[in-house]
Amino acid sequence: DPNSDAVGEHGGIHCLPQLCLQDVSGSELQAYFDNSWMLTEVLFSALQGDEAFMRPPYHSLRHPLIFYYGHPATFYTNKLRVAGLIDAGINAHFEEIFEVGVDEMRWDDISTLQKDWPCVSEVHEYRQQVYQLVSKVIADAFGGDGNKRISISENDPLWALMMGFEHEKIHLETSSVLFRELPAHLLRKPEYFVPMFHDNQSSRVDKDPVSGRDFPENEMLPVSGATAYIGKERDFPSFGWDNEYGRRSVNVPNFKASKYMVSNGEFYEFVASGGYRDEQYWTKDGWGWRVFRNQKWPFFWEQRGPAGSHEYGLRTIFEVIDMPWSWPVNVNYHEATAFTNWKHAQKSEGECVAPLRLVTEAEHQLLREAKHRNPLSSWKTDPTLNCGGKSFSKEEGANLNLVYGSETPVDYHPANENGFHDVLGNAWEWAEDDFNYLDGFKVHPYYDDFSSPCFDGEHTMILGGSFISCGDAGANLYCRYHFRPHFLQHSGFRYVEPSVPEKNIKGENIATHLGAKANLHDKSSSASLGQGTYETDVLVNQYLALHYGQTSENADDTVRSHAGRPDHALDFPKRSAEILFEAVSKAGSKIGPDSRALDIGCAVGGATFALAEQFGQVLGLEYSKAFVDQANRIRETDEEYVKFQVPVQGDVMRDNIFGRVPTKEVRSRTSFVVGDACNLPSVETLGGRFDGVLMANLLCRLHQPLDCLNGLSRIVNSNGVVMLLSPYSWLKEFTPKENWLQSDSQDSADVLRSVMEKQGFEQILSKDVPLIIREHERKYQYIVSHATGFAKRD
Repeated sequence: DPNSDAVGEHGGIHCLPQLCLQDVSGSELQAYFDNSWMLTEVLFSALQGDEAFMRPPYHSLRHPLIFYYGHPATFYTNKLRVAGLIDAGINAHFEEIFEVGVDEMRWDDISTLQKDWPCVSEVHEYRQQVYQLVSKVIADAFGGDGNKRISISENDPLWALMMGFEHEKIHLETSSVLFRELPAHLLRKPEYFVPMFHDNQSSRVDKDPVSGRDFPENEMLPVSGATAYIGKERDFPSFGWDNEYGRRSVNVPNFKASKYMVSNGEFYEFVASGGYRDEQYWTKDGWGWRVFRNQKWPFFWEQRGPAGSHEYGLRTIFEVIDMPWSWPVNVNYHEATAFTNWKHAQKSEGECVAPLRLVTEAEHQLLREAKHRNPLSSWKTDPTLNCGGKSFSKEEGANLNLVYGSETPVDYHPANENGFHDVLGNAWEWAEDDFNYLDGFKVHPYYDDFSSPCFDGEHTMILGGSFISCGDAGANLYCRYHFRPHFLQHSGFRYVEPSVPEKNIKGENIATHLGAKANLHDKSSSASLGQGTYETDVLVNQYLALHYGQTSENADDTVRSHAGRPDHALDFPKRSAEILFEAVSKAGSKIGPDSRALDIGCAVGGATFALAEQFGQVLGLEYSKAFVDQANRIRETDEEYVKFQVPVQGDVMRDNIFGRVPTKEVRSRTSFVVGDACNLPSVETLGGRFDGVLMANLLCRLHQPLDCLNGLSRIVNSNGVVMLLSPYSWLKEFTPKENWLQSDSQDSADVLRSVMEKQGFEQILSKDVPLIIREHERKYQYIVSHATGFAKRD
């Protein structure tokens, strides 16, 4: 419809404003759905022939595009079923193979997920059926009256519809990046896709751009320190993903930030000076990625001359154009941090108080105009809820909601009241923060693994949205998104100069903390997993002593030898593993080369290695990144012993305590990951189900222990065993009282048995298991855990 609010004068389709859900009509809901749906159809109409749909991406880290054509439709069907809005799906096979995407662990984690995908016409037919189904759900919800108005909250089944709309917009953007990675001959620009930004391309040069002529000269602008607030109130009348809700306040010191995002022209200086060849500017993981990919310049730059001539064009979504040096550069996190390290090295000695780095989420709030900072005073102050892409550039001065089909020059839109350009839109900004949850976070029952599997210290936040970000898929002022640091997106960066020295975190050469995604201010500024209660050197050493310091070889070094010492309580991790072996044998499950075990709450890995004595593969999953890092160091070491220290009295420590490292063969059967026991990953992510699961002294330290227990059945094989050890020492500092597994009439053991039986488990073992934890030379914790073994019975 050329008269639609979504259709521009060029005939291209823009994104509509995001819905305000405090008062919405059936016709508005249908129009928003139509807009989301049509944008996907228009984008995918660019693919020419079956090869474009079926060809895996060059990096093999994602499915081919046929998956992303079917996935949004399957999401509607599955979530509407979960919400009870429909009774059955349309095509069970499609709703299985198109359900789950890929979240690779590393840049070299080449996907082996080869599938027999259906043909394009079959998926197109399925999408048409889903479109009719969703339209019927909308009509039924309003009794067929498109003018009827209602409000929708997160507790409403129609929230699943909102999830579907915004989820489709997420994949509009991520799919467009995959299009940008495809060979251009497999694409043609769709007739109804909004046009790219056009300036005087005839004046562009392929090489040697000049600052002030081909791109604006960047400068640092001061920002006054203040308290930044992050998070969305639950009664705010727009859809939000689970990670947006909650609250955090951060005291941000004064800092300076670059006026513009880094342009292609500014980044060219780094490329031409050899920045991609100089390891000193890169973090260890970043350099590993660069070498693995043999990357010599940003991926979307297209070489136009001989090697070394530094002549480039730019690949956009559908075609290659002359290089627009004034547009923001598109790079991943590794490239962005390498540039900031290089840029800092160009400064005169003493010119900067601290190394340049990327912006933090809290600092980004302060770059915004005051009316756009969290918390918003009203939904009317969020541009995305009030303005669609058709008029966004003119009315809001930003490249969001599909104003254009490309980036714009970094100085094209006016500066905000603080002097900064493109704080919102144009290209995402990589941040220093790991993806994290806010105080008050809780998963939504319709989509319980949207965010929490990525609170793992492996996903980096991106801020502000890009030109193709729409609605709550990046344009909304409360959006909080992330990608793995090697991931390609329509993402760039700006750099920050702190006003005070910052604690150096691990890194190499100039990259002292950049790229380590550190907690840069106070504890609340980056609530990543692995920055909580157990994140101290003292506790790492305490757990090393427990896991590797109570053997017959070295127990006297960690538990003072004396008459009556309870030696039966030594070496708790090894005895826990032996109890699981006993129960697995009793249950009729398997042990041996083709068996698998999971150690939940593995700490520094002692029990994980003990389990690998008999299981073929053992995965240790732990909430604390510091513990996982230590376990991986032991797994990969060439040393015969692990070294740690123990407290003697007061601040006096005894150094150089040695614990024997397990054999290389045993260690080769193990792996360790950061994860949340209360939201266990999918079976696919875990690599399959398990024959044995150990959870030692973790249950009463979980925020939501019932969520953990309810997730066990799906990851355990038939006859597999779950071994739970716990002293049931419930404390409010770890577990809200309403979540304690006890009642007036039942103790924790009874409640635990009842919960597990409801999940299809049979209790087969119960015994007391003591342990000793050293506090200092003459003080120890003596704990008697209750071991309960449960076999899964189908």
